[in-house]
Amino acid sequence: YANDKAAGYARLGGYFPACAGYMWSQPRADKTAPAAVADLAAKPVDGGVELTWTAPGDDGGSGTAAVYQIKHDDLPIVEQADGGKQCNFWAAENVADEPKPAAAGTRQSCLIKGLKPGTHYFALKARDELNNESELSNVASAEVK
Repeated sequence: YANDKAAGYARLGGYFPACAGYMWSQPRADKTAPAAVADLAAKPVDGGVELTWTAPGDDGGSGTAAVYQIKHDDLPIVEQADGGKQCNFWAAENVADEPKPAAAGTRQSCLIKGLKPGTHYFALKARDELNNESELSNVASAEVK
């Protein structure tokens, strides 16, 4: 399973973390994942991009999720890339200092700086306290100058 180009291969869809199967096979008391963010928006601002969205909740659309994971890439982000011009969510670059999730229905934002010029695509997932993971959000894009 070793590949000397694993990072590039992962980005385009061919990588499956071995630990993922173990995580999915374990029984959990809380089986309800946070809802997926459906209104992620990206707006260029001086020196970066501002993301905005509505907080999804912990169990579906209620409560407060535990953590966000926000990613960006210069290719459109998808759950599982097909080897074309897409990037796997897990292979995209992490955004540093994601905000803490707020209660479901709250508007949230995040300012991302230090991006190189060009089009950037953004997506996020929410997780609850037992690591149940939301579906991938909609993908937003912005042009950085």
